[in-house]
Amino acid sequence: MLKSKNEWLKQYITVIYESKEHVFRIVDTDALYQFTNTKPDALLDSQKIKTDLVASLKNKETSLNNISEKELSNKYGLELINK
Repeated sequence: MLKSKNEWLKQYITVIYESKEHVFRIVDTDALYQFTNTKPDALLDSQKIKTDLVASLKNKETSLNNISEKELSNKYGLELINK
């Protein structure tokens, strides 16, 4: 478990979405909190952020194939490392 939200900016998370494994780097924790509707303390649990991220992507019907890197960074607080 991470001790602070600043540690997230150094972390990579891997999720299965759209039948593919995606690796993200968190670049903006505040945008990620807003997108996943999660409180900062909840993001200290790596499994919870993975679950909340996938649920948010599904609920908002977000396709990673149709999203720009800029939008992903600005709106979701993520950088997609692999496609």
